[in-house]
Amino acid sequence: MRKLAFLITAVLLFVDTEAQNLKFTKKDGVLFFSAYGKQLVGFQYAIHYPPAGVDSFYRRSGYIHPVNTPHGQVLTEINPADHYHHYGVWNPWTKVLYEGKEYDLWNLADRKGFVRFESFSKIHEGKKEAAFTAKLQHIVNTGSKENFQEKMIMTEYQSIIFYLPGKNTNEYFFDLDIELVPATDSPVILKEYSYGGLGWRATKQWNKNNSTVLTSEGLDRKKADGSTAKWVLAEGSLGNDRGGMIWFAHPQNYNYPEPLRVWPEDSNGDGDVFINFSPTKNKDWVLEPGKKYKLRYRIIVYNGTYADKSRVDKIYEQYATNAVKNN
Repeated sequence: MRKLAFLITAVLLFVDTEAQNLKFTKKDGVLFFSAYGKQLVGFQYAIHYPPAGVDSFYRRSGYIHPVNTPHGQVLTEINPADHYHHYGVWNPWTKVLYEGKEYDLWNLADRKGFVRFESFSKIHEGKKEAAFTAKLQHIVNTGSKENFQEKMIMTEYQSIIFYLPGKNTNEYFFDLDIELVPATDSPVILKEYSYGGLGWRATKQWNKNNSTVLTSEGLDRKKADGSTAKWVLAEGSLGNDRGGMIWFAHPQNYNYPEPLRVWPEDSNGDGDVFINFSPTKNKDWVLEPGKKYKLRYRIIVYNGTYADKSRVDKIYEQYATNAVKNN
Protein backbone atom coordinates (compact mmCIF):
# COMPACT_ATOMS: atom_id res chain seq x y z
CA MET A 1 0.00 0.00 0.00
CA ARG A 2 2.86 2.35 0.86
CA LYS A 3 4.43 1.71 -2.55
CA LEU A 4 1.09 2.32 -4.30
CA ALA A 5 0.60 5.57 -2.40
CA PHE A 6 4.10 6.67 -3.45
CA LEU A 7 3.35 5.92 -7.10
CA ILE A 8 0.05 7.83 -6.98
CA THR A 9 1.80 10.81 -5.38
CA ALA A 10 4.54 10.69 -8.03
CA VAL A 11 1.96 10.66 -10.84
CA LEU A 12 0.06 13.58 -9.31
CA LEU A 13 3.26 15.58 -8.93
CA PHE A 14 4.14 14.88 -12.56
CA VAL A 15 0.70 16.00 -13.76
CA ASP A 16 0.92 19.13 -11.62
CA THR A 17 4.38 19.94 -13.01
CA GLU A 18 3.13 19.46 -16.56
CA ALA A 19 0.17 21.72 -15.88
CA GLN A 20 2.52 24.49 -14.74
CA ASN A 21 4.56 24.47 -17.97
CA LEU A 22 2.14 27.03 -19.47
CA LYS A 23 0.80 29.70 -17.17
CA PHE A 24 -0.99 33.07 -17.14
CA THR A 25 -0.46 35.61 -14.37
CA LYS A 26 -1.77 39.14 -13.93
CA LYS A 27 0.47 41.93 -12.67
CA ASP A 28 0.18 45.72 -12.90
CA GLY A 29 -2.51 45.61 -15.58
CA VAL A 30 -0.73 43.06 -17.77
CA LEU A 31 -1.70 39.44 -18.43
CA PHE A 32 1.60 37.60 -18.75
CA PHE A 33 2.14 34.28 -20.50
CA SER A 34 4.98 32.11 -19.23
CA ALA A 35 6.44 28.76 -20.24
CA TYR A 36 8.70 26.74 -17.94
CA GLY A 37 8.86 29.72 -15.61
CA LYS A 38 10.04 32.13 -18.34
CA GLN A 39 7.90 35.21 -18.88
CA LEU A 40 7.45 35.46 -22.65
CA VAL A 41 4.52 37.67 -23.72
CA GLY A 42 2.42 40.31 -22.02
CA PHE A 43 -1.03 41.63 -22.94
CA GLN A 44 -1.76 45.10 -21.56
CA TYR A 45 -5.38 45.20 -20.42
CA ALA A 46 -5.24 48.19 -18.06
CA ILE A 47 -4.92 51.68 -19.52
CA HIS A 48 -1.28 52.64 -19.91
CA TYR A 49 -0.46 56.34 -19.81
CA PRO A 50 2.40 58.00 -21.73
CA PRO A 51 5.39 59.55 -19.93
CA ALA A 52 4.84 62.51 -17.63
CA GLY A 53 4.36 65.76 -19.50
CA VAL A 54 2.94 64.06 -22.62
CA ASP A 55 -0.71 64.53 -23.64
CA SER A 56 -2.71 61.94 -21.68
CA PHE A 57 -4.78 61.18 -24.78
CA TYR A 58 -1.86 59.01 -25.90
CA ARG A 59 -3.05 56.45 -23.34
CA ARG A 60 -3.94 52.99 -24.61
CA SER A 61 -5.01 49.51 -23.54
CA GLY A 62 -5.48 46.26 -25.44
CA TYR A 63 -2.08 45.60 -27.00
CA ILE A 64 0.77 43.10 -26.81
CA HIS A 65 3.89 44.13 -24.87
CA PRO A 66 6.39 42.92 -24.03
CA VAL A 67 7.29 40.19 -26.48
CA ASN A 68 10.41 38.55 -25.04
CA THR A 69 12.80 36.20 -26.78
CA PRO A 70 13.45 32.81 -25.16
CA HIS A 71 16.64 34.39 -23.74
CA GLY A 72 14.64 37.22 -22.19
CA GLN A 73 15.35 40.19 -24.47
CA VAL A 74 12.42 42.53 -25.24
CA LEU A 75 11.56 42.84 -28.96
CA THR A 76 8.82 45.47 -28.61
CA GLU A 77 8.72 49.12 -27.59
CA ILE A 78 5.93 51.43 -26.45
CA ASN A 79 5.59 55.23 -26.35
CA PRO A 80 8.83 56.08 -28.17
CA ALA A 81 9.35 59.84 -28.16
CA ASP A 82 9.06 60.01 -31.95
CA HIS A 83 5.68 58.21 -31.98
CA TYR A 84 3.95 58.17 -28.59
CA HIS A 85 1.04 56.28 -30.14
CA HIS A 86 3.18 53.22 -30.95
CA TYR A 87 2.32 50.32 -28.66
CA GLY A 88 4.38 47.13 -29.09
CA VAL A 89 2.19 44.92 -31.28
CA TRP A 90 -1.20 46.56 -31.83
CA ASN A 91 -4.04 46.67 -34.34
CA PRO A 92 -5.78 50.03 -34.89
CA TRP A 93 -6.93 51.50 -38.21
CA THR A 94 -5.89 54.84 -39.59
CA LYS A 95 -8.55 56.03 -42.02
CA VAL A 96 -12.02 54.88 -40.95
CA LEU A 97 -15.17 56.05 -42.71
CA TYR A 98 -18.31 55.83 -40.58
CA GLU A 99 -21.63 57.50 -41.36
CA GLY A 100 -20.02 59.89 -43.81
CA LYS A 101 -17.18 61.06 -41.57
CA GLU A 102 -13.53 59.97 -41.44
CA TYR A 103 -11.84 59.00 -38.19
CA ASP A 104 -8.31 58.03 -37.20
CA LEU A 105 -7.90 55.46 -34.42
CA TRP A 106 -4.15 55.02 -34.97
CA ASN A 107 -2.71 58.52 -34.60
CA LEU A 108 -4.09 59.79 -31.31
CA ALA A 109 -2.98 63.42 -31.26
CA ASP A 110 -6.04 64.76 -33.13
CA ARG A 111 -8.42 62.99 -30.71
CA LYS A 112 -10.51 61.46 -33.48
CA GLY A 113 -10.71 58.05 -31.84
CA PHE A 114 -8.95 55.24 -30.02
CA VAL A 115 -9.11 51.54 -29.11
CA ARG A 116 -9.49 50.22 -25.57
CA PHE A 117 -9.75 46.90 -23.77
CA GLU A 118 -13.15 45.82 -22.43
CA SER A 119 -12.88 42.29 -21.02
CA PHE A 120 -11.28 38.84 -21.13
CA SER A 121 -12.99 35.54 -21.86
CA LYS A 122 -11.90 31.96 -22.40
CA ILE A 123 -8.66 32.16 -20.42
CA HIS A 124 -7.35 28.60 -20.55
CA GLU A 125 -4.17 26.89 -19.37
CA GLY A 126 -3.57 23.42 -20.80
CA LYS A 127 -0.69 21.01 -21.00
CA LYS A 128 0.16 21.74 -24.64
CA GLU A 129 -1.38 25.16 -25.22
CA ALA A 130 -2.78 28.18 -23.40
CA ALA A 131 -5.19 30.75 -24.76
CA PHE A 132 -7.35 33.75 -24.05
CA THR A 133 -9.72 36.07 -25.89
CA ALA A 134 -9.69 39.83 -25.31
CA LYS A 135 -12.63 42.02 -26.29
CA LEU A 136 -11.70 45.52 -27.51
CA GLN A 137 -13.78 48.57 -28.34
CA HIS A 138 -13.12 50.83 -31.34
CA ILE A 139 -14.25 54.31 -30.31
CA VAL A 140 -14.71 57.42 -32.47
CA ASN A 141 -15.19 61.05 -31.44
CA THR A 142 -18.46 62.41 -32.79
CA GLY A 143 -17.86 65.73 -31.02
CA SER A 144 -14.87 68.05 -31.26
CA LYS A 145 -11.24 67.93 -30.23
CA GLU A 146 -12.12 69.96 -27.15
CA ASN A 147 -15.38 68.13 -26.40
CA PHE A 148 -14.90 64.41 -26.97
CA GLN A 149 -18.15 62.53 -27.55
CA GLU A 150 -17.42 58.83 -27.77
CA LYS A 151 -19.28 56.28 -29.83
CA MET A 152 -18.32 52.62 -30.19
CA ILE A 153 -18.49 51.64 -33.85
CA MET A 154 -16.76 48.26 -33.84
CA THR A 155 -15.92 45.38 -31.53
CA GLU A 156 -12.66 43.50 -31.92
CA TYR A 157 -11.92 40.08 -30.48
CA GLN A 158 -8.26 39.10 -30.20
CA SER A 159 -7.77 35.41 -29.51
CA ILE A 160 -4.19 34.42 -28.74
CA ILE A 161 -3.12 30.78 -28.55
CA PHE A 162 0.32 29.97 -27.14
CA TYR A 163 1.88 26.58 -27.83
CA LEU A 164 4.19 24.67 -25.52
CA PRO A 165 7.78 25.07 -26.77
CA GLY A 166 10.57 22.60 -26.21
CA LYS A 167 12.03 23.14 -22.76
CA ASN A 168 15.47 24.16 -24.03
CA THR A 169 14.47 25.55 -27.42
CA ASN A 170 15.52 28.90 -28.84
CA GLU A 171 12.08 29.65 -30.25
CA TYR A 172 8.35 29.58 -29.54
CA PHE A 173 5.26 30.62 -31.47
CA PHE A 174 1.69 31.78 -30.97
CA ASP A 175 -1.37 32.39 -33.12
CA LEU A 176 -3.15 35.75 -33.13
CA ASP A 177 -6.73 35.60 -34.44
CA ILE A 178 -8.52 38.92 -34.91
CA GLU A 179 -12.27 39.23 -35.43
CA LEU A 180 -13.84 42.58 -36.36
CA VAL A 181 -17.58 43.13 -35.88
CA PRO A 182 -19.38 46.42 -36.66
CA ALA A 183 -21.23 47.50 -33.51
CA THR A 184 -24.12 49.44 -35.06
CA ASP A 185 -26.42 49.24 -38.09
CA SER A 186 -23.94 51.28 -40.17
CA PRO A 187 -20.99 49.82 -42.09
CA VAL A 188 -17.42 50.53 -41.05
CA ILE A 189 -15.22 51.27 -44.06
CA LEU A 190 -11.49 50.88 -43.55
CA LYS A 191 -10.24 53.23 -46.22
CA GLU A 192 -7.14 52.77 -48.33
CA TYR A 193 -4.16 54.26 -46.52
CA SER A 194 -0.41 53.75 -46.39
CA TYR A 195 -0.53 52.02 -42.99
CA GLY A 196 -3.03 50.49 -40.57
CA GLY A 197 -3.77 47.12 -39.03
CA LEU A 198 -1.28 44.87 -37.26
CA GLY A 199 1.87 46.83 -36.45
CA TRP A 200 5.10 46.12 -34.58
CA ARG A 201 7.36 48.81 -33.16
CA ALA A 202 10.61 46.98 -32.62
CA THR A 203 13.16 47.32 -29.87
CA LYS A 204 15.15 50.54 -29.79
CA GLN A 205 18.34 48.44 -29.82
CA TRP A 206 17.88 47.96 -33.56
CA ASN A 207 18.98 50.30 -36.32
CA LYS A 208 19.89 50.13 -39.99
CA ASN A 209 23.34 48.71 -39.19
CA ASN A 210 22.45 45.84 -36.86
CA SER A 211 19.07 44.55 -38.06
CA THR A 212 17.62 42.73 -41.06
CA VAL A 213 14.23 42.65 -42.77
CA LEU A 214 13.27 39.84 -45.17
CA THR A 215 9.95 39.03 -46.87
CA SER A 216 8.48 35.96 -48.54
CA GLU A 217 9.28 37.60 -51.89
CA GLY A 218 12.97 37.87 -51.00
CA LEU A 219 12.89 41.64 -50.44
CA ASP A 220 15.00 43.44 -47.86
CA ARG A 221 14.31 46.67 -46.01
CA LYS A 222 15.21 48.82 -48.98
CA LYS A 223 12.47 47.30 -51.15
CA ALA A 224 9.91 45.74 -48.79
CA ASP A 225 7.70 48.79 -48.22
CA GLY A 226 4.63 48.69 -50.45
CA SER A 227 5.24 45.12 -51.54
CA THR A 228 2.95 42.21 -50.71
CA ALA A 229 4.03 39.24 -48.63
CA LYS A 230 2.93 35.93 -47.14
CA TRP A 231 5.42 36.40 -44.33
CA VAL A 232 7.80 39.04 -43.05
CA LEU A 233 10.80 38.70 -40.76
CA ALA A 234 12.78 41.23 -38.74
CA GLU A 235 15.76 40.30 -36.62
CA GLY A 236 18.80 42.01 -35.19
CA SER A 237 21.47 42.26 -32.55
CA LEU A 238 20.48 42.07 -28.89
CA GLY A 239 23.65 42.89 -27.02
CA ASN A 240 25.94 39.93 -27.62
CA ASP A 241 22.97 37.87 -28.79
CA ARG A 242 20.59 37.97 -31.76
CA GLY A 243 16.88 37.37 -32.22
CA GLY A 244 13.67 38.44 -33.89
CA MET A 245 10.15 37.65 -35.01
CA ILE A 246 8.56 36.17 -38.12
CA TRP A 247 4.95 37.01 -38.95
CA PHE A 248 2.93 34.56 -41.06
CA ALA A 249 -0.31 35.78 -42.68
CA HIS A 250 -3.19 33.31 -43.01
CA PRO A 251 -3.96 32.48 -46.68
CA GLN A 252 -7.62 33.47 -46.18
CA ASN A 253 -6.90 36.95 -44.82
CA TYR A 254 -8.39 39.92 -46.62
CA ASN A 255 -6.21 41.14 -49.52
CA TYR A 256 -3.77 38.23 -49.17
CA PRO A 257 -0.84 38.27 -49.76
CA GLU A 258 -0.93 41.37 -47.60
CA PRO A 259 0.67 44.72 -48.38
CA LEU A 260 3.49 45.80 -46.09
CA ARG A 261 4.47 49.05 -44.48
CA VAL A 262 8.17 48.88 -43.59
CA TRP A 263 10.03 51.95 -42.40
CA PRO A 264 13.00 52.97 -44.58
CA GLU A 265 16.59 52.71 -43.43
CA ASP A 266 16.78 56.42 -42.56
CA SER A 267 13.73 56.41 -40.26
CA ASN A 268 14.28 58.76 -37.31
CA GLY A 269 17.84 59.23 -38.45
CA ASP A 270 19.42 55.94 -37.42
CA GLY A 271 16.94 53.48 -38.89
CA ASP A 272 14.39 52.53 -36.23
CA VAL A 273 12.41 49.41 -37.18
CA PHE A 274 8.66 49.35 -37.73
CA ILE A 275 6.79 46.52 -39.50
CA ASN A 276 3.10 46.52 -40.48
CA PHE A 277 0.86 44.04 -42.29
CA SER A 278 -1.58 46.54 -43.81
CA PRO A 279 -4.40 44.90 -45.80
CA THR A 280 -5.91 48.32 -46.58
CA LYS A 281 -2.70 49.84 -47.90
CA ASN A 282 -3.89 49.63 -51.51
CA LYS A 283 -7.69 49.10 -51.27
CA ASP A 284 -10.73 49.77 -49.08
CA TRP A 285 -12.25 47.13 -46.84
CA VAL A 286 -16.00 47.43 -46.27
CA LEU A 287 -17.23 45.82 -43.04
CA GLU A 288 -20.99 45.32 -43.19
CA PRO A 289 -23.18 45.30 -40.05
CA GLY A 290 -24.24 41.86 -38.86
CA LYS A 291 -21.10 40.20 -40.28
CA LYS A 292 -17.78 39.09 -38.79
CA TYR A 293 -14.41 39.62 -40.44
CA LYS A 294 -11.24 37.73 -39.56
CA LEU A 295 -7.51 38.27 -39.83
CA ARG A 296 -5.19 35.54 -38.59
CA TYR A 297 -1.47 35.46 -38.06
CA ARG A 298 1.17 33.14 -36.64
CA ILE A 299 4.14 34.72 -34.90
CA ILE A 300 7.46 32.95 -34.32
CA VAL A 301 9.75 34.48 -31.69
CA TYR A 302 13.34 33.33 -31.56
CA ASN A 303 16.96 33.77 -30.63
CA GLY A 304 19.63 33.19 -33.24
CA THR A 305 19.08 33.85 -36.93
CA TYR A 306 16.29 32.88 -39.31
CA ALA A 307 17.17 35.09 -42.27
CA ASP A 308 17.13 32.21 -44.76
CA LYS A 309 14.23 32.48 -47.21
CA SER A 310 14.09 28.81 -48.22
CA ARG A 311 14.00 27.72 -44.58
CA VAL A 312 11.13 30.07 -43.68
CA ASP A 313 9.27 29.19 -46.90
CA LYS A 314 9.14 25.54 -45.85
CA ILE A 315 7.80 26.40 -42.40
CA TYR A 316 5.24 28.75 -43.91
CA GLU A 317 3.97 26.15 -46.37
CA GLN A 318 3.33 23.76 -43.49
CA TYR A 319 1.47 26.49 -41.62
CA ALA A 320 -0.57 27.57 -44.66
CA THR A 321 -1.55 24.01 -45.58
CA ASN A 322 -2.71 23.19 -42.06
CA ALA A 323 -4.38 26.58 -41.63
CA VAL A 324 -6.61 26.08 -44.66
CA LYS A 325 -7.25 22.41 -43.82
CA ASN A 326 -8.32 23.24 -40.26
CA ASN A 327 -10.35 26.33 -41.15
